[in-house]
Amino acid sequence: NLSIKLVPYLIGNEKEELQPLIIGYDELNAKILDQNNILFQTGFETINKKVFEIYTNPLLAKIDLQDRNDFITLLNGIANFQGYCLNSGFYKNVSSLKEDQFRDKLIQHLAANPQIGGNAIKESHVAGGRVEIAFKGHIAELKVETTISDRAKLMRKFSSQAVAYASGNGKSTSIVCILDLTEKLKPPSSPANNIILKSPSTHGFEDVQTDNHIQVFIFI
Repeated sequence: NLSIKLVPYLIGNEKEELQPLIIGYDELNAKILDQNNILFQTGFETINKKVFEIYTNPLLAKIDLQDRNDFITLLNGIANFQGYCLNSGFYKNVSSLKEDQFRDKLIQHLAANPQIGGNAIKESHVAGGRVEIAFKGHIAELKVETTISDRAKLMRKFSSQAVAYASGNGKSTSIVCILDLTEKLKPPSSPANNIILKSPSTHGFEDVQTDNHIQVFIFI
């Protein structure tokens, strides 16, 4: 942490030193972030940069530091799974899969992550529904999609449920992880392009830009 404080004063020949009143901010507080911090190390360089970019986004600045770190730890673990699947072609020849099977594989992967381990909980019940994965109160909703590939349509389709679950946990952040099993007619985009930060609208604030919820979509 750095703190730079402005202390002005006026001097003159044979004059008494004067310390004027400052109107506005007189101190700059800053924090140095290292991109090599374990929070941003997913094991895949291009994905590391995306996770760091999300962490430093102004939308997350208003969140309590420990809460933000826990959220990024979960995001990091799922992003590592994304990179692993793409690198190994794990779901390459799969055209159909139950969401429970997808969830169990991801839970297994997260449990092997020393930063998460047994803190990843499956099938917790929040806000009248079943959450796929929870980590220290932060939730990740999992979906398997076989018909729609358009990212914008999928984000509209799957946003609200995760927001409701996160709000039920008293959190303003959520993750939606979508396994895309649609037929691939074109080459895939960069994995970093398949991690998207959004600020969805919530009930009662449809026409107000409150930025009161932060959501990350990860497409695999």
